[in-house]
Amino acid sequence: MKTRGDIPLSVPWPLLIHPALITLWTTFFSLWFLIDSQGAFAAFDIATNAEPFILQTSASRYVALAVALWLGVWILRTPETMFVALLARFSMDVLDTVAGLRTGLLEPTVTGFAQPLLMFLAPALVTLVWLGRRIRRPT
Repeated sequence: MKTRGDIPLSVPWPLLIHPALITLWTTFFSLWFLIDSQGAFAAFDIATNAEPFILQTSASRYVALAVALWLGVWILRTPETMFVALLARFSMDVLDTVAGLRTGLLEPTVTGFAQPLLMFLAPALVTLVWLGRRIRRPT
């Protein structure tokens, strides 16, 4: 008897673009921030007075998200594991956007909000909605 986890995942290739990019983006930047947090902030011309411990724990959380994305999207490859991994990353993107708006790093205008919306939030929503439908109605 096949379970839902045994059903092969046939994903239209455009819907793999977001998971591929977000996995690579998360992996690259989490490792960069873990290795050299101050240098990474300096590269983006962002001054921070955060303690090294805070920067390292933040980077460590992103490394954990990268591991979840690699496992959920590319190794285990079921609709459910992909959904959970991408939902975790989407949650972090929402929280980062709110934090950026609250701290003034992002301008509270349409143009200030456009970058996270176009790069992270909108593609993630499209992928999550498609996967959610796939989970509810396996083919």
